[in-house]
Amino acid sequence: PSDHSFVDCAADALGNFHLVWLDSRGGPKGLRYANSRDGGKSWSKNSTLKPETCECCWNTVAVGADGSVHALFRDKNPRDMAVISSTDHGASWSDPAKVGQFNWDFAGCPHVGGGLIARGSTLHALVWTGATGHSGAYHLSSSDQGRSWSAPQRIGDADARRGDLASTGGQSLAAVWDRVSDGESIVLAATSNDGGKTWREARQLSANGINA
Repeated sequence: PSDHSFVDCAADALGNFHLVWLDSRGGPKGLRYANSRDGGKSWSKNSTLKPETCECCWNTVAVGADGSVHALFRDKNPRDMAVISSTDHGASWSDPAKVGQFNWDFAGCPHVGGGLIARGSTLHALVWTGATGHSGAYHLSSSDQGRSWSAPQRIGDADARRGDLASTGGQSLAAVWDRVSDGESIVLAATSNDGGKTWREARQLSANGINA
């Protein structure tokens, strides 16, 4: 009845809506799911995808052309990002799979989620970790419905965080993130034409002297 937060929604090719959010109904804050097959007039019974998650990081939903549904969220212990997937339009869900095995042991609220998109049979994720020696934003991909992920590839430097992903189709990818240095936040972007194997040099989108 209260404490709903970090909602994301996506529509599949049939016009069905898929919704995820966090709430703490009767216990710790966890990841919930519902769908609508009539344009939002009515919704399925809420289901719990993960009973306990990080309390303060946003979730991202991505829908594949095959009707698969994927939710990216920050797990609890360790506080690495994870994906949970459904291949039957949200009727049943896989076990969560870590997106980058950083094993970040952090008893706090990082307030940073990630980006997730589905292109053909491939999922692309942009995640952030604060793990010592590995801090930064990373691109990873999965070709098996999120069950396993490629090795993390750093995007930007160790201060990159709060990223998102987009694509115009094919192998094109665009990543955006912000970077805080000397008390000023700037927004940066980089593109890839080979599905994230290589990335062009990052360029700044926000103007100098503005705290983006």
